[in-house]
Amino acid sequence: MSGRRVEVVEIRRLGEDDVPALIACTRRCYGESYPESDFYEPSYIRSELHARRLLSVGALVGSRVVGHVGTRIPIPGDAVAETIAGMVDPDYRGLGLMPRMGGQMVAAYRDLGLVATRHIATAAHDRTQRNIASSGGVATGVLLGHIPAGTDYRGIQHGFGDARIAAVVYFHMFGRLGSLDVHLPEQYAKLVADLYNQLELDRRLVLPTHTGSATPGSSTRSWAGSLHHDTRRGISLLRFGSLAGNATPPASELVDEMLSQCQGVAYADVPIADRHAPQLLDLLHERGLCFGALLPGTAASEAIRMQRLSGTSIAPWATVTASSGGRALLDWISREYERTAD
Repeated sequence: MSGRRVEVVEIRRLGEDDVPALIACTRRCYGESYPESDFYEPSYIRSELHARRLLSVGALVGSRVVGHVGTRIPIPGDAVAETIAGMVDPDYRGLGLMPRMGGQMVAAYRDLGLVATRHIATAAHDRTQRNIASSGGVATGVLLGHIPAGTDYRGIQHGFGDARIAAVVYFHMFGRLGSLDVHLPEQYAKLVADLYNQLELDRRLVLPTHTGSATPGSSTRSWAGSLHHDTRRGISLLRFGSLAGNATPPASELVDEMLSQCQGVAYADVPIADRHAPQLLDLLHERGLCFGALLPGTAASEAIRMQRLSGTSIAPWATVTASSGGRALLDWISREYERTAD
């Protein structure tokens, strides 16, 4: 920025006419390496904006988009959304554009009835994370290989080399979420209870009344799921119950399919307001998945994300966190991953 004249930067919601400028900004920030390939597709972005599944706020100099933050609403009508595509043009960094865009985004949430957001923030650097943490976001997980190796963070150096890049999960509340009973296996109870305390969420933990090896019994056979393979990002995503939409395949069969066909990274999202969750979480752990993140939400969307990394290089030591809570989670999850991988 030194030596360049000061320009007026406007912060506003983006519409369909701004899509070409948004894609140009994505290319200036990432080249062709941005993991969300849909953010290079004009028709996709326009359709998501038109359907109000994507809320988009940009920083503009004239008609040029020089920064962006988006919010995706994965479950229509749910009170919790997910942020996406937070970026600032390399020539406009250091001006505080991300907090300004974030403030405009929060104001827009009221129109949609949103009370909280989940953020999956790159751990290649802490610039985005600092803004999330300083505005009240609480780290609730670390995904050890979420971002493909070779992602080009233009103007930013990181220590992941040829390994996949981790991401830190944050949760940020702007309103109130209702109380819930959540069902957990005992091995995650202390960790999750501590996260709920940090978030000041009203949750009653319900633990199994018996112990023993988890098996794919009647409850997991009857619980439907969906499985999606994203070859560009190298991620397979398995969702169960209320998170799976209208899917019908039984959970136990999908676990087998995921393990035999999955990409280098596999996630399994288990809704924990369902009383069958402990059995399924234990089954996933026995099949080589470990805790990745708590994803707070409503009765339909609150979940634990399990993660499995197969035949892919990761570098936990290169992971950058912006809070002591994030660092503690990284240490805990890294130990769990090492035990699972043994």
